[in-house]
Amino acid sequence: MALRDFIRKRSIRFNIMVSFVLLSLIFIGGIGGLSYLLFQRAGEQTIVDSRNALVDQIKENIDITADKNSQIINEKLSSAEAMVQYQASELEYLFSGNNRYGDRDVYYDYVFEYNQSYAPTDLYNDIPYGVNLSWDYSSYYLEGSNSTHYQPKAGIQNITLETVASMDYVFQYIHDNAPEFRWLYIAFELKDVDNTDLFINYPGSILMEDDILRNNQSEWYEAHTEDWYMDVYDGNGSIVFTEPYTDEFDGVPLITIGRLAKFDNGTDLAVICGDISIDDMVDKIINVQVLDTGYASLITSSGLVVAHPDPLSIPDLANPDFKHISEIEKNLDSSSALSLADIDEITSGDSGILEYTRDGQERYLAYQPVGKGDYISIIIVPVEEALEGIEPVEARMNEAIRTNLNTIWIIVGASFAIGITVGLILTAYITRPFTHLIKVAQSLSTRRARKDIMEGIMLNIDPELLQSEDELGELTRAFKGMIDSVQQAEREKDD
Repeated sequence: MALRDFIRKRSIRFNIMVSFVLLSLIFIGGIGGLSYLLFQRAGEQTIVDSRNALVDQIKENIDITADKNSQIINEKLSSAEAMVQYQASELEYLFSGNNRYGDRDVYYDYVFEYNQSYAPTDLYNDIPYGVNLSWDYSSYYLEGSNSTHYQPKAGIQNITLETVASMDYVFQYIHDNAPEFRWLYIAFELKDVDNTDLFINYPGSILMEDDILRNNQSEWYEAHTEDWYMDVYDGNGSIVFTEPYTDEFDGVPLITIGRLAKFDNGTDLAVICGDISIDDMVDKIINVQVLDTGYASLITSSGLVVAHPDPLSIPDLANPDFKHISEIEKNLDSSSALSLADIDEITSGDSGILEYTRDGQERYLAYQPVGKGDYISIIIVPVEEALEGIEPVEARMNEAIRTNLNTIWIIVGASFAIGITVGLILTAYITRPFTHLIKVAQSLSTRRARKDIMEGIMLNIDPELLQSEDELGELTRAFKGMIDSVQQAEREKDD
């Protein structure tokens, strides 16, 4: 009721203007506010989506780095595998019916250190190896032999030794083309009356110490009882990669790659192997730098750390065992930073990225199987460091959103001001005829009404209104008709 009274007490122009202002405020303000909310929500969602996309891209880049490292290791191991496959094929050829090689000199391993007058002429002391070596000849050791009892027996021992001596040419080729091979060797488990093991080693060098050790049967070197022999033998003709170990001479980290060679009839011939130095692989992994403090690592499928920038991970002669990843990735309180579930995931054979916490620092860990030798390439990067590039992007996006939101309010304000101005103009235009007619009607109520009518007050009515086809035109024409009737009545009265 109060609103109705308020409206009745106001002019049409005022009511139209107020209505226009309210409608403009409702529609322009509503549209502006809705636009603001929608744009703000869209902006926030864009930031979230962009952040997630950047995080995914960063994770992908870390994963790509791990994959590249795995490819490098895979190529190296594949090359070494091919060399072992080649020497195994050549060994099988030597013991086939197609062999055309002649006999070749062979040297007992003892003479390389203790009786050098019977050793190869190229013998020299190799400091990195720590023993006397020959690169022209391999050396042999017969189980139970010593400095006075080392000649092979007539029969299978002698034939085998004379035949395998031609492998020196293959060994030399591998040494010239793949110097990462530290040792190349063949182990025969000869099935003669003594079941004697024959061990061939390249480069030619000593295998056991002097006769004191050689004459002690419990110390005899029986290759077929060694772990590497059994692992390779169980491969039954497939290439086998052993877990890494430390060279007993100078602590060089090695892995053994081997294959069981066979006779033409499919029976077992010998286990042939190569020990490849992984120093080069370790250096390549350790020297990988990801961002500022990220690093690479190489582990086995059992979790042993082959390469890691932590000095504690490097085995030596005093501590030759490779450490488990849980012993290296640990907190200051010596607890493992990686859970059992994390380690199971890393060594599962799949690739991926996980997050773990070390000393309160969140880290990304990407893992990628190498594909050879059951090795796993790992990249570790602090999460904060990986995502630090996202914050400036978010800041720029937030600033752009604020600028656009302010622009929306400026547009809303400008639209509202323009709307009010246009409303004033339209209100004046709409109410002008009413004002004119009101003045005419008011003139009729004065004492001069009759005189004004007789003098033609209608001359002041806007002719455009009389010609208008809208409601105002009809009202004006009706008003004119009323005035005409009044004039006619007044004239008749005068007459």
